[in-house]
Amino acid sequence: MTTLSERPAPHASVDTAFLVDQVVLFDDRNGRVYELDPSASAVWLLLDGEMSLGEVADELHELTGVEPDVLRATIDIVVTDFAGCGLLDGTEPAGDAAANGDHHDPRRPAGAAGAAGPSVLPAPPEP
Repeated sequence: MTTLSERPAPHASVDTAFLVDQVVLFDDRNGRVYELDPSASAVWLLLDGEMSLGEVADELHELTGVEPDVLRATIDIVVTDFAGCGLLDGTEPAGDAAANGDHHDPRRPAGAAGAAGPSVLPAPPEP
């Protein structure tokens, strides 16, 4: 089991791209693509290896008005998903989903793609 850093950073082999209101990640080590929802995108963009998870919650509180304790619970879920996919420094990349029987969509880490926990940021306005 991977121990999470209190000051996580993206793995050097993970490339970040921006698409309108979300982030798309590409892991060079296994060729997987991860499409993040706006909430997970906001967390990902704040993970720099210098900010603690508490500081990430404080920063998002300033942006959203949501209480840091509520945000921290969601941030912990998202960061755990990032680590489980091997997207953070010090973690190993996820293996081949078909080979290990994992039927979870590899582009969407569970909490990172909005499948778990409350949304950190409000939905973007309709065009």
